[in-house]
Amino acid sequence: MVVPPGIVIEHLEALQDWVHRQAGALAVVGHVGLADRAVEVENILKNRDASAALPEVAAFDGELAALARRFAQA
Repeated sequence: MVVPPGIVIEHLEALQDWVHRQAGALAVVGHVGLADRAVEVENILKNRDASAALPEVAAFDGELAALARRFAQA
């Protein structure tokens, strides 16, 4: 099945928006390193290259999950 390019672009834009919001929230609570990582991922998403962006988004999501686990254990 071939996915129309417009659909892919919409999903990448939605991911970019989500990552941007995470970057802002992380900066507010003082997690500057992870906020900087979010900005890197956001910049990759701006290129609209799904094959490059999706692994980065998945890795960033894993980093957020690790942070959440640390908070849950505290």
